[in-house]
Amino acid sequence: MRVAVALALGACAHEQQSAGAVQKVIQLLENMISKGRAEMQDEQVKFAAYSEFCDNTSASKKKAIAREAEDIENLSAEMEKLEADGEELRREIKGLSTDEDKWSNELTEATAQRKKERKVYQEEHADLSESVDAIERAIMVMKKQARGAESKDALIQVAENSRVPDDVKQVIASFLVNDPEDAKAMGLAQFQNMESVNLANPLDGIVGMLEKLHDKFRAQVKDLEKEEMNAQHAYEMVKMDLDNQVKGAQKRRNDKERRVSNGAKRVAKAKAELQESQATKAEDESYLDDLSAECHQKRDAFQSRQQLRSQELEAIEEAVKILSSPEVSGSADKHLGLSQKKGTSLAQLRSVVQNPVQRRIAAFLTSQAVKFHNDDLAQLADRVSADVFANVKKMIKDMMRKLQEQ
Repeated sequence: MRVAVALALGACAHEQQSAGAVQKVIQLLENMISKGRAEMQDEQVKFAAYSEFCDNTSASKKKAIAREAEDIENLSAEMEKLEADGEELRREIKGLSTDEDKWSNELTEATAQRKKERKVYQEEHADLSESVDAIERAIMVMKKQARGAESKDALIQVAENSRVPDDVKQVIASFLVNDPEDAKAMGLAQFQNMESVNLANPLDGIVGMLEKLHDKFRAQVKDLEKEEMNAQHAYEMVKMDLDNQVKGAQKRRNDKERRVSNGAKRVAKAKAELQESQATKAEDESYLDDLSAECHQKRDAFQSRQQLRSQELEAIEEAVKILSSPEVSGSADKHLGLSQKKGTSLAQLRSVVQNPVQRRIAAFLTSQAVKFHNDDLAQLADRVSADVFANVKKMIKDMMRKLQEQ
């Protein structure tokens, strides 16, 4: 009887000790649930900030890429226009150079022609002027003295002038000599046989005739000078027009050459800016691709961790629920598998096999780990593949064992 009582008291004490241990385990599990939820919340806050960084940075980069694409388009169009304008300007410069050469040649020809005309004018003007001078001297001498060596020389000089008409030379010859030999000696023999000129007053007739000839030659000199003046004026007008055309063409050509030079500089600058924009755009696109891949990877990892934590917390909550039930609280050794008896109630905690969602998540993480060569993703895939409830079961057993050893 005493032995039975002792055994009963021992069993009761053992049961009370087990029940206390279960309560401690429940308390620890509830603490773990609180801590797990806090950690989940903290991770959510941190990932929200990171997700905002991803979204903002991605939006900023996309805007930058759009601006760079627009810059590339504008610079390409600008370069195309500048090159087309440069080609057109070079054609215009070639045309202006042709015009310059043509007008310069015309001016050279006009100048050469003017020099020839000027030379002819000077020779004719000199000849006429000499004739006028000779007649003026003859008139002056004849008015001083009718006959004499000086008057004879003056009249002979007039008669020898090629511009003096033959009838005038005949009168002079008749006035000077009556002897053919004298006429021959004075070079007037050809006029000696001409019909004699009857003059009432020979001296007045000679002077009057010379004065008329003088007026005639003087008029020819004036006409010649007038023609020369008109010719020179016409030449100067042509020269001024051609000079203006040449200078205008040179000015336009210089302006176009300057524009070609400036255009070439702008093309070089635009080309450098284009290359810089293309390089920057390529860098931004590469950065955006890497950022998108990293953000997507971390988002998947975050979602997987959240799901795993949630499953773990659900498992722990289910364990707390089971441990708190009357069926378990009174016989913890049996249900936790601490005794040598077969069977455990923790089989209720376990879904024994993985659910389809868990398998798909594990498969996805494994493929991403291979794709990105990421060890963290590989470990996470292994962790998801593992039986969450098995971990919880092991954890509870360890807690109970440590509590009973105290």
